[in-house]
Amino acid sequence: IACLSNRAEVHLRLKYWDVLREQGNIDFENQKYEAARRKYSRALTCTSTISKSTRIACLSNRAEVHLRLKYWDVLREQGNIDFENQKYEAARRKYSRALTCTSTISKSTRIACLSNRAEVHLRLKYWEAAERDARAVLLLDAGHVKARFRLAQALLQLHRLSEAHDHACMLQNEKNQIFAELLCHVKQARDEHNSGNYDRRKMTEDASRGKTQFHANYTSPKIEQGVVIVKPSGFTYRGCVAREALAVNTLVSASKAFAAVPSKSRFSIELNPYTNAASSASQLELEGNVIVLLHRRPELKEIFYALSSGTPDDDAKSAGDTQEDMRIDIDRIMNIIRTNAFGVHSEKTRGDVKANSNQRLVDRHCLEVTGTGIWINESLFNHSCVPNCSWSFTGDHIFVQTTRNVQAGEELCLPYLVSEVPYAVRQETFSNWVAPGIGFSCQCDLCCIMRDSRQLREAEEAIISTFEAVAKCNGHDPAAKAQIVNRLLPHDLRAKYLQMYSQFHAAMQHISFGFLLNMEGCCLHISQRPEAALEAFKKGIAVMDWVIGRGTMERKMHLWRIVGTSMACGYQAEARKVLAEIWEDYLAQDTNLDISRRQFIDFTCTFALPWWQGSTSICIDDFTKMHVLHSMAQEVTRPIKRNG
Repeated sequence: IACLSNRAEVHLRLKYWDVLREQGNIDFENQKYEAARRKYSRALTCTSTISKSTRIACLSNRAEVHLRLKYWDVLREQGNIDFENQKYEAARRKYSRALTCTSTISKSTRIACLSNRAEVHLRLKYWEAAERDARAVLLLDAGHVKARFRLAQALLQLHRLSEAHDHACMLQNEKNQIFAELLCHVKQARDEHNSGNYDRRKMTEDASRGKTQFHANYTSPKIEQGVVIVKPSGFTYRGCVAREALAVNTLVSASKAFAAVPSKSRFSIELNPYTNAASSASQLELEGNVIVLLHRRPELKEIFYALSSGTPDDDAKSAGDTQEDMRIDIDRIMNIIRTNAFGVHSEKTRGDVKANSNQRLVDRHCLEVTGTGIWINESLFNHSCVPNCSWSFTGDHIFVQTTRNVQAGEELCLPYLVSEVPYAVRQETFSNWVAPGIGFSCQCDLCCIMRDSRQLREAEEAIISTFEAVAKCNGHDPAAKAQIVNRLLPHDLRAKYLQMYSQFHAAMQHISFGFLLNMEGCCLHISQRPEAALEAFKKGIAVMDWVIGRGTMERKMHLWRIVGTSMACGYQAEARKVLAEIWEDYLAQDTNLDISRRQFIDFTCTFALPWWQGSTSICIDDFTKMHVLHSMAQEVTRPIKRNG
């Protein structure tokens, strides 16, 4: 410090900047422009001692040197080289540095730098910056085709579809295939945004090939988000409500991930509320990505910070935030992610699961979670243990659909946990949702009833524990499953529980009632009462449709059970109808459609045959039964194959 201070005083006495300026002037006269630039730049580093007049002279002279050197052209060329080598951040810095030569840069070079930087921003996914640069080019040259193309691309990514459509239409006269494809994409996005009409099978194919294409967000006009809801107990909160009646399987919301990362472990949910919610590699990576995203695109802070963090202090803070107050708050970001993150699961898994689910249940069901992420609109759906919606994924897009008919004014809810979680585990999980001791209390109708009914809680635990034991039974032998059910849940107890659950409205019957009906059907089947078993299986699948919806692998397995039991009853037409429903489920579930016709036929024989084998009503050998099921499955899939 002493040396620096003393040297500054010496420079002041020597007027060192003046010496450097004079040397620069001499180099300039001798056309040694690069040497002159270095001298002027060195003089300008004496910021604490240089006089104002000398500083102005050095800046002016250096600008003239840059003009002689065409310095901006050098930077532009260097930026182009970095762009070719996919060093986009380096290219962005070069173009930006060239553009600082405002007094000397030529108009054509300025346009080129702005246009190239707009493309760099598109590659870096800085959509707002790309829009600004493209608009700046069009102000200088309204006929600049590339700038208009890049502006349309940026507006599309910013979901400003009408503006993107207008600019894309201006490019129609240009005979360029890329421009025509952009217009098609914009029109498709407008259709997705307005009607929710997504080609999910093509989206799946694109995702499997690593092809990225923009898809618009969709919110059904039949729902309203952020509505204040008041429970009879006086509990007040905000949620999503149906404006009008919705039919089953209605798409109510779809959007691209705000931020998402792949899972670091194939078979695991990335968060465990009982230990440290931020301990996983994927969770930390997601938090890092969100922090970087908010730093690079400050415009997104308002959207992200509007989500609940699960802590009253942060939520109260978000209500009064101004743009100036929205700094990078790491603790708040972590809490928002812990509260709102979704676990991305493949179609091989059963049921839905929020990212913050119970690790024990994950181990039991071997849920294949492929990632975790944040979806803004879908985070506004609250939890219910008897939900009326479920979600699925295609790539990094989430789709929320109704699982049953929904009445006007009814709240739309998702399950944050897999369905067969006992009441006590659910409450403990939710109370530690954000961090140990920080969470929420489920106020759904079922939990309110179970909170006051010890008998119902005991029934649920007994049913779920019995179902777990049956699920661990190797193979698909109905007799072995029935033996476990009769040992752990005797007939008298099953009858009592069936009577208890039957008193509830269908919307209040938890998945445990569906399990109970299926286990009762299993026992009836072994007792050579296939018609009664079939009736129980049908009631069980109806309850499951209400609670977890259609399309899961577990539902298909229950349907195959109905196919086998129908054949045992001699109802071949009904069995074929149910088999067609399973195949339609596969085709309707456009996400991750990785089952072939041959696999479907094999599954039919594997899962349906055991429920036909034990029957004495139709005396045919097992080989013939296998052949009948094989032929029926072929017949069901054949019309679909013929239509391509």
